[in-house]
Order: sequence, then structure tokens, then C-alpha cells
Amino acid sequence: MRNPLMVGERVYLRAEEPDDALTMASFYAREIDDWTDDYGRYLQSPIAFRKWIDENADTSIPDSLTLQSCLRDTDELIGWVGLFSINYVNGTAETFSYFAPGEWRGKGYGTESKHLLLEYCFDHLQLHILQSYVFGSNERSAAALRRQGYQAAGLLRLDGPRRGKYLDTWVFDIKRDEWIVARDEWKRRRAAS
Repeated sequence: MRNPLMVGERVYLRAEEPDDALTMASFYAREIDDWTDDYGRYLQSPIAFRKWIDENADTSIPDSLTLQSCLRDTDELIGWVGLFSINYVNGTAETFSYFAPGEWRGKGYGTESKHLLLEYCFDHLQLHILQSYVFGSNERSAAALRRQGYQAAGLLRLDGPRRGKYLDTWVFDIKRDEWIVARDEWKRRRAAS
């Protein structure tokens, strides 16, 4: 493991590094799903990711944080999780995640990584409540958030365009006690399988 911040069974989280930009751009180049963010499918260059990494590293009190999710056994970067709009006074932030298309999706790596992020948010940053948004009818992301303990908090009607029409955006949130229940249930299921 290289500079781990949070360590799980199969993955660990670490800070972004400049050399990650090429790998991050390659994930977007292979993406076939246009539900990954509010802009739809688009290409990102390694230069854009490098600029993002450099800007995040240059902030004294960051309002965003991205942590790379890597396999414990090989150090391979498989995705990232993080926070937007961190409000340290009110103890709030918006969470996000992205995992490489193909073999890293649907196998629990995202859930494990998100639980590590939530532990960092609640136990280390002392945040109070976190939000996450699901664009359109992205049931895969909504189901993942529910497994992590998020609760449906509301709906932004016809919030953004996708494929030529306006779609709703679902808002989810989670408090520390809800996360602990979901984390413990997730660990129980993992141990039983």
C-alpha cells in the first residue's frame, strides 16, 4: 500500500497523486454509461485531471476532497470517492464516487470504498450529515447509496437535461448513526458470504 489514509479489506484510500491523471482520463475514455455525472458522457484529458489534482492539493482549507481507491494487493487505482462543498462550520458535504468501467463495478469495491470515506467523514472530519445526488433514473447509483445507509431526502424535479429531455435528480442524505447501522449490516453480509 502506498500512503494509505483509510484501509479496508480489499481496498484502501489515499490522496490523489499527479501520476493518477493519465489513469483517471483512461477511465473516462472507456466509459459507456452516461449516468456517471450531471454532464453526461464526455472525454477528459490527462491535463484536465492533472489540473484538478494540483488545484485540490493547493488549497489550505479545502472545500473538496478526492481520495483514490486502490486495491490493497496491487496498489492498482480502480476509482475514487470524495466530497464537494465541505462546510466545516455546519458539518455538511456532498459525497461522490466513480469507478472504472468494467471489472471494478458491481463487485462491492465501490461500497467498501464509500464506507471508508464515510468513516473518514464522520470519525475524522466530524461532519454531521452528508448528501449525495443521483441523476435521472440511475437505479444502480441509488441502490448503492441505500446499501451504504443513505435515505431518500427529496427530489429536484426536471433538474437537468439528459438525452434530449429534462429528468429529475434524487437527493439522498446520511447521518453517522444511519451509516453505522448500514456498515455493520454490510460487514455481516460480507462475513456470511
